Formats: sequence, structure tokens, C-alpha cells
Amino acid sequence: SSQAGAPPPEGEAAEAAREGGGKPNPPKPILIDRYKFKQDGQGYLLSGRRSYIYLFDIETKKLERLTSGKWDEAAPSWSPDGMRLAYASNEGLMLVNADGSQADCIRPGPVGAPIWSPDGRHLIFAGAAGLYEVGVDGFGEREVLTAFNGIFDYSYSPDGTQLIVNGDLNSDLGNYGIYRANIDGSGTPQRLINVTYNSFPGLFSVGESFVSPDGLVLTNHHVSL
Repeated sequence: SSQAGAPPPEGEAAEAAREGGGKPNPPKPILIDRYKFKQDGQGYLLSGRRSYIYLFDIETKKLERLTSGKWDEAAPSWSPDGMRLAYASNEGLMLVNADGSQADCIRPGPVGAPIWSPDGRHLIFAGAAGLYEVGVDGFGEREVLTAFNGIFDYSYSPDGTQLIVNGDLNSDLGNYGIYRANIDGSGTPQRLINVTYNSFPGLFSVGESFVSPDGLVLTNHHVSL
């Protein structure tokens, strides 16, 4: 350890080089290989550091890591029976048992937060070009709600036949809001919140929406006047 007020080792080396008539060695560059390199508030996260899925037992206060992949992992979602978790990874759409065993990628590629269907047989997720549904076995993927040009939040209805979405219908800013839409694309989406942008985009925003077991929709929004 160095004494209080003493120069750091690199400073000592630079001063010795100057006294010897040579040039000090330049400091080594900091290589940043992560987009969110200041996510911890301190900056310059160590290379290889990842985010994982953890399970916290409220009764025992025990924290257990469920995943150990080579990718960042986020947005966990419980299956209806509580036996599995779906989550998004840089590797793809992942499933893992509640005890952390058998982590499988059922759909490779970039995905958004997955949501389970009420019967536990399908998952909805945001893909690179839209909203998709896929079976938990990884088969039967299909794009849904193609009438929307941007969906920012989504939930199944209790019977699994409809989706409650926060989106932009047909790329018209006047049609942005919360909708109830048939998942098979039939019919016309029903607008649940009737607020328009008028000529000032950005005045209206809608937060996350949640659907209760009896079909009621809970959401939050604000309007700046």
C-alpha cells in the first residue's frame, strides 16, 4: 500500500521516466465492448459481466440464481402453473424450470419481453419486425396483429383469444392508444382509450397495461397540457 499523499504507481513510473530523460509510457486504453457500459452507475463494467435471472424467496430471504448463460438475460415471465419461466436473452427466447434446470432456447434471435398465454401453451413476444406468437415447443410461430405499426406493450385476455396492446394503429398518430384486438386478426381492434395527438406528438403517453382475471384493464397514462 502507498502512503497518504504519495503519487500512484503509474505516476511514479512517469516521473522516473522524465527524470531519466525518456518519455513516459502512455496509459493503456479502456476498451468498451458493451452498449450499456455505465449501467452500474460507475462505468466501465468488466468484460464478460452479464445480467441473469434470479429467484428471491420472500419467506427465507434466499436469493438464487436460475440462469448462467453467456448472454444478458432479462424480462422473466412465470408460466400459469408456476413451473417454468420464459425470458428474453441475447441468444433468443428462453425457457427454464423454476428450479433453474433445463434452460432451453426455443426461438433464436432478438426478442422482446415474453408473455404466457392463459393455457400455458403459447408465448407472445416482440420480434425484430412485429409481434409474434409461438408454441412453447418452439413450433408454430406466426406474426399477429399486423394492422399495427408499432406495439409497445401487450397482454393476453383471460380466455387467450384477444390481446390488449398499447400501440399505433396503421401508423396514424391519431390512432395511438390502448386497444383490444382478436389475436387471429379478425374484426376491427376496439379502442379502449380515446386520446389523440392532434398536431403535437409526444403530449400523450401510455404506460404498461395489465388485464385482471375478469377482463378489466388497468393502465396508467398522462397528458401534458
